[in-house]
Amino acid sequence: MILAFSALDVKEWLGLAASFLTLVVLMLKFMSIAFKNVKMARWAKVGEQIQGYVKIAEDYINFEGKDKKLWVLTQAQQYCLDHKIKFDEDLASQIIESYVDLSRQVNKREDK
Repeated sequence: MILAFSALDVKEWLGLAASFLTLVVLMLKFMSIAFKNVKMARWAKVGEQIQGYVKIAEDYINFEGKDKKLWVLTQAQQYCLDHKIKFDEDLASQIIESYVDLSRQVNKREDK
């Protein structure tokens, strides 16, 4: 049996293929955005935890800043492990630094 396609059949198949390809691309784009939003939501929770850890670390008066930061990083990493979140040390460090900088600005003392 020989299949004979008319020009109309080929155009219909190409149209269907193009529609299908467009649908696949849109689905991949949507999934990419959804995964980024999930990651951002998870890291928002990690950021809240880091803020609490920074507050606790500030009360440790017998430790230097680098030791406090290491403690906060360790706590954040453990939180991520417990909640099955991929730990990003660079991002966690940036969050810690931003909270420390904010704390310094809020608690700034004027020299007299």
